[in-house]
Amino acid sequence: EVSERTALLLLSDHGIHYGRYYDGAKAGAQEHSLPLFYALLPRTLLAAHPSLESALCSNQQRLVSPFDIHTTLRHLLVYPEPPVLPDWSRSFYPLRPRSLLEPIPADRGCAEAGIPPDVCPCQL
Repeated sequence: EVSERTALLLLSDHGIHYGRYYDGAKAGAQEHSLPLFYALLPRTLLAAHPSLESALCSNQQRLVSPFDIHTTLRHLLVYPEPPVLPDWSRSFYPLRPRSLLEPIPADRGCAEAGIPPDVCPCQL
């Protein structure tokens, strides 16, 4: 039996990156830059916090990075309190990681997400 305190996250590090479905299709490069990510949370948690369900739904097609996944995992540990995050001020790329448990702006760009320009899916 799955606990009502269990969150299930399915993710991959990248999509396909070789073969006929990569080389021969425009979607190949996009899939490589935009890998799979699914989040399943307990219905009782979603019912108790309607803003959580709303944020997850609105974030379905938002630009996110592994830094956001890290932030989301930290947020799940203390929800509904805000997550305690590392100091990213000295990182190579300017970072402002966001939790997927809160709305992510639709106009968010790769620089804000910490995605290097050479792998930015917005450029495809």
